[in-house]
This record gives sequence, C-alpha cells and structure tokens, in this order.
Amino acid sequence: MKKITLNSHKNSFNGEYYIANKNSKYAFIVILGHHKEFINSAAKLLQKYNINTLGIYPYDKEKSNVKFSLFPLERIENAISFLKEKGIKKIGIVGGSTWSTISLVSSSLFSDISLSINISPCDYVLEGLYQGKKEKMEEWPSGVSSLTYKNEEIPFHPFPNEKEYWNLTDIEYSVNKEPHSINFFNENEKKINKDAFIKIEDGKCKYVFIASKDDTMWDSVNHVARMEKRLKKAKYAYSSEFIDYEYGSHFLFPQYMLNHLKSLGGELILKCFKSFKQNKQECRNTYLDIDKKIDLILSSWTSEEEKEEE
Repeated sequence: MKKITLNSHKNSFNGEYYIANKNSKYAFIVILGHHKEFINSAAKLLQKYNINTLGIYPYDKEKSNVKFSLFPLERIENAISFLKEKGIKKIGIVGGSTWSTISLVSSSLFSDISLSINISPCDYVLEGLYQGKKEKMEEWPSGVSSLTYKNEEIPFHPFPNEKEYWNLTDIEYSVNKEPHSINFFNENEKKINKDAFIKIEDGKCKYVFIASKDDTMWDSVNHVARMEKRLKKAKYAYSSEFIDYEYGSHFLFPQYMLNHLKSLGGELILKCFKSFKQNKQECRNTYLDIDKKIDLILSSWTSEEEKEEE
C-alpha cells in the first residue's frame, strides 16, 4: 500500500495518505491522535474495503509543548478538497475520544462527508489543552476553544482554571491507578454551556456512535444517548447507529486494528484499564463484535450506488 506524507506547508494539514487502490472512489479521513500506528492500522483495515485513508494529526507543536487548541477546521475542509482532487467520490470520517469532537463538528459542517464513525465520543466542544511541562503540571487548559472555523472560535464548555484542572484530574488518575477522569467530567458538566453542544443535526451523513459503559475517561454512553435524543427531536433524515457495550473501556477499536498496533504493543495499550484486566474476554468479545459491525457498515457504504448529481 503506497503512502504519501503530507505537511502543512504544501497541503494545509499534516498527515499520511494511504492508497489502497489508485482507482478507488472511496476514502476515509482518520483522526485518532498523534501516533502514526493508529493511522497505519486503520489504513490496513480500510484497505480490505478498497478505501483509501487520509490520516490527520490533530496536535500542534508550540515550543516544548504540544497543543490541541484553536484547531482550524479548514484543515478538514482542505483534506476533503485534496481527496476530491484525487477523484474520490465518497468520503467518510472517523474520530475517537477527544478527536471525536473534530469528526463530529466536521460532519455537521461539511456535506461531502457521508459517513461519520465516532468512538467513545464527547458530544460537546471542549476547551483547548496544552500538554508538556508548566509549574509541575503536565496538562492544562488553554483558555480558548479547541476548535475554530473561519477565524472564529467554536463555542466550547470551559474547564476549571489551570491548577484546579491539573489537581483534580491528577488526583483522580492517582487514586484509581488507571486513566480515569469520568468523575471530573461529570462534575464539570453539571452546568454545561449548552451552546457547546455539537450541532450534529446539521449533518448530511450517517452517524455511527460506539461507546462502552465501563469507559473511565468520560460518560461516553450518556453522550451518545444525548446525541440520539437530539437527532430524534430534529427528525434527522439520515439513518444512524448507536452502539453501546458493557465492556471495552475507552479504546473501542475493532480487533483487526488492535492486531496491527504492533509498535504500541497491540492489546498492551488496553492493559492500563482495570476493566480490560478484570474482564479480558468480555472486552475481546466487544472488539470482535465491533469488527463485525464495522464490516457491515463499510461494506454497505462502499456498495451503495452513487446518487446522481442534481
């Protein structure tokens, strides 16, 4: 599978383009963090369906720190234009965890996206974050939105001040001895800025939401339930799927992808979660089931006849 490395100087975004088939009319934009291995494993999965993969890195470097703050959604818009110039006719997008906010907002804004898959999603726009070192903190809020479009901040729900944010999240991680911030988010969401809810009902795509009840990062099952309610209230015209599991933790990847996360240790990345260690077989059953569901979704998406241009 041919790979092309893209950079912001030439392409207005940083990423990797995997060509499953030069004649393919299908492509997926993949936003799963800063590890190349996530994009690579997603590309191997999508290749089975003759789907090209455009992986985009969401982090920006700033001095010694990295940030997910003021991410310009024009990068997704430019990625869509890049794919269309390559002859792509159908475009999907997948985002997971924090990056699901990019995939969801993009799906609501850009009508060229016809399939949006969101793993352990958050249904509102977060305040931006920095990661690095600052006064003994390793992560802290930026004070502005995580996302922008046309030079305007997308409305967001704020975190507490820097030190309070770090103290609360660090204590919760330390007490639970695993990646754990659901208590922090539940408390912070009690007086949520309703303008921050992502306007998914403005989309023109099929949505797929995947969440697990043992998610310790945030209540993704509740976030999905809220989105389902909003779509029903809006009488959303496109079919959507709302998938939730008892076990699976925050990293709800298909088993096929996990098998190809070699440099990250495959399933080893899941061992940081207590639920995986305590319910290993149940979690594996979840990942195998996600394999089956994604197979049906992608097979259907690639077999649908193109709608005639109006």
